[in-house]
Amino acid sequence: CIVFLVVFACSPILLSSAVRPSVDAGLEESVQTIKKDNQDAKILSDYVDAGYAEFHGLHCLFDARAEVFLKETSWQKDFLKEHTDMVKGATYYKDYLDKYPEITHVLTHGENLLYVYLLHDPDYELVYDSAGRFSSDEEEYRVFRKKS
Repeated sequence: CIVFLVVFACSPILLSSAVRPSVDAGLEESVQTIKKDNQDAKILSDYVDAGYAEFHGLHCLFDARAEVFLKETSWQKDFLKEHTDMVKGATYYKDYLDKYPEITHVLTHGENLLYVYLLHDPDYELVYDSAGRFSSDEEEYRVFRKKS
């Protein structure tokens, strides 16, 4: 195992041929749309998509570091449960969003309730929709901007 690490770390050929992880084109375009719209955006997304957005320098309310968002480690409240309850519909999404007025954009996909709810919310406007733009096996993404 140590030999592998030394060989890999010392080999520019292996490093230069590293394969970029596969990312849905809709997610990639969503993140680029947010960056063009507002470089200082504060994003609500699910924790998986947040990692990609953060990699591109954007700020997310919630990300993949689940341990940070548990009550036991945050010493405040259980952010993870609060977020999960909203995504599952156990908490009204507007009540959740009202708790975080700093959110400027919502990045969502087809499996999230916000994907549909925000289309009908007068406080948000659709700025990107990947529906029908890519192959049918790709996740569909939408970006909403909070109106001023």
